Amino acid sequence: MVHTCRVTPPVRLIATDLDGTLLRGDHTVSAYTLDVLERARAAGVPVVPITARSPDGIDRVAEGAGLRGTAIIANGCLVYDLDAREIVSAVSLPVAVARKVAEALREAIPEAAFAVLAGRRVHREAHYRHATHVHRDPVIVDELARLWEAPLVVRLQANSEVTPTEEMMVIAAGLGLSGVKFTHSGDDTMMEIVPDGVSKASALAEFCAGRGIAPEEVAAFGDNLNDLEMLAWAGRPYAMANAHPAVLAAVPGRAPSNVDDGVARVVAGLLGL
Repeated sequence: MVHTCRVTPPVRLIATDLDGTLLRGDHTVSAYTLDVLERARAAGVPVVPITARSPDGIDRVAEGAGLRGTAIIANGCLVYDLDAREIVSAVSLPVAVARKVAEALREAIPEAAFAVLAGRRVHREAHYRHATHVHRDPVIVDELARLWEAPLVVRLQANSEVTPTEEMMVIAAGLGLSGVKFTHSGDDTMMEIVPDGVSKASALAEFCAGRGIAPEEVAAFGDNLNDLEMLAWAGRPYAMANAHPAVLAAVPGRAPSNVDDGVARVVAGLLGL
């Protein structure tokens, strides 16, 4: 009998979520993590941040976290050049779909306020309160109908200070709306609405396909529900020790917590750094 050994392919790309994964609670990383990420890049293995953050949101942490090159942001809706601070490509919601969803949600969750990520800029209602300090030069509108004057609807965001995000998700799922996906990034006041079929996983798969990188050559790290599809796609998925219980239940691979340099420690082991 001839026995064959399965050869494990080398890791050719590191895909990592940011908040709760690569970044510590104060949105920084340690000197050790900075060093490992630099050595990974020097070894020819790119480190691709994959995050729900907007362009302004990732710009705020990129330099301190040693992030360079290409990032996938807005939960897969945008590919972003961190060095040039420019959007490379975007997937957007049709305005008619975004309007229909917002109107249905306003009826179901009357206190909800809405914002539109329109490329680099955010257009928002005056009473929208989620992370308003992050976005530079927002366009503030006095009624929902004026949100659709935005030149592009990358994603729609619903903010409520009354109805928790998980409850908003349940309400939204019961409205029978098509063409969209409801998601969130662990925040208890904001739900995101993106085009159906768009996720961190779909954007990462397209990015890797364009570079001839197979799923089994990707190590991915995440901590929250919006990371699950990406972790299921990657050949080497790792849930952070501090991850959401559903992520820990679904993903066998483990990394130490975000405050214990979890991503860097696993990457150092994988690449022999």
